[in-house]
Amino acid sequence: TCGVLFEEKECHQLKSSATLVPLAKDLVESISYFGEVFLITQVFDDASEENVRKTLQASGIVGSGGLVKGHHALFCEKHVSKISIARQIEPGIHIDAEKATVLELQRFLPKVLFIANAQGDSAAPSGSFQKPQGSP
Repeated sequence: TCGVLFEEKECHQLKSSATLVPLAKDLVESISYFGEVFLITQVFDDASEENVRKTLQASGIVGSGGLVKGHHALFCEKHVSKISIARQIEPGIHIDAEKATVLELQRFLPKVLFIANAQGDSAAPSGSFQKPQGSP
């Protein structure tokens, strides 16, 4: 969710704050019309996870009456774990702002969307979708 739903681009930044991008709830709501939504967040530690959880619940994205069931908010500490979780869930679409994740998951999932900013930073939100360079 870093760089997609959160303004923080790197997982270690979530330790001090977890700030949703302005239209995060609208994005999740739009996606939820097509199926169940799972949120996979790579975090640095338990404090980071707690910041993310509180923000998602306060926004109404996760929790009772939220757009995403509480047990569909998933957390991991390592990049490879995020890839493993995504492969196990077998989503119809995976959206990510980390180029390495997108490149790895393209081999296994039917649709993977990469979000990048105008400067080409692979970990920042821009609202636009594109395939990473070097992908088929």
